[in-house]
Amino acid sequence: MALAFGGEIYLDLLGIGLRVSNFAAQTAVVLCSTPAFSSRVTICCQRRNSVVVTRERGKNDKLIKALRNHQIECLELPLIEHTPGPDLHRLALTLQERSFQWIVVTSPEAAAVFANEWKNAGCPKVKVAVVGDGTKQAFRDTVSQPNFEVGFVSSQATAKVLAEELPKPDGGQSLEVLYPASLKASDDLANGLSHRGFKVCRLNTYSTESVKVLPESDVQMALRASVVAFASPTAVKAWMELVAKTHDWNGAAACIGGTSAAAARKAGMEKIFYAHNPGIDGSSQKFAFAAGLRAFWRR
Repeated sequence: MALAFGGEIYLDLLGIGLRVSNFAAQTAVVLCSTPAFSSRVTICCQRRNSVVVTRERGKNDKLIKALRNHQIECLELPLIEHTPGPDLHRLALTLQERSFQWIVVTSPEAAAVFANEWKNAGCPKVKVAVVGDGTKQAFRDTVSQPNFEVGFVSSQATAKVLAEELPKPDGGQSLEVLYPASLKASDDLANGLSHRGFKVCRLNTYSTESVKVLPESDVQMALRASVVAFASPTAVKAWMELVAKTHDWNGAAACIGGTSAAAARKAGMEKIFYAHNPGIDGSSQKFAFAAGLRAFWRR
């Protein structure tokens, strides 16, 4: 639905309100006015109605589908790759030898790595806490297994919120928590849990690395897009090093949460918006993210 208010148009996309002001024939400024997104973005309307998606190849499918449902063209340009972490070899043995009140998992990739090592450990009884529905969905093939329980989902898909909300057991029970993490993850979750009295065992089971090179033909296609979607600071770094610093690109960054947005801002990007309630793998978040991007090109 679109309603005109003087020189402005107010768009209500499935509960996501955005105010669009026309400043010139080729430019619009978008102000997000609901908790779903936060930004002030100048957009060149001459750019194509398209988005570059940057996760590992094959892991962008759900977001691409959601975007295409809003008539947004997509180019898959993987900017990251996952590699084994230095503590991966310890995970299965740790699960065999120790028991934990909670296993805390903060991303779909961490979930995939943990599920594999849990099976290698013989499927011991575990109770898992996850950040948001996206990470929970990554366990969809594991939750039906005996001894595996997703016992808690944080209200927002951030480590900070999980640290604040993780339920404490009744008095006298163990406060030990296993945190299988990315090597590059911050200490926010571990520190937040420790502050509340939990004893955290962190294992760096994988790492997220930038790709080293990109085909020039793919780069040239990506440069025609007006928006790049980032799901990690590593992807932001790769885009700046492999594309933005060596080519003339002045588009917008669409970030899956505040951490990636902060990285984009630090890298010098000026046109940024991000989801306050991140987690693009959850169906509602995917849809909201796509609707927010679609508003970039509505007048």
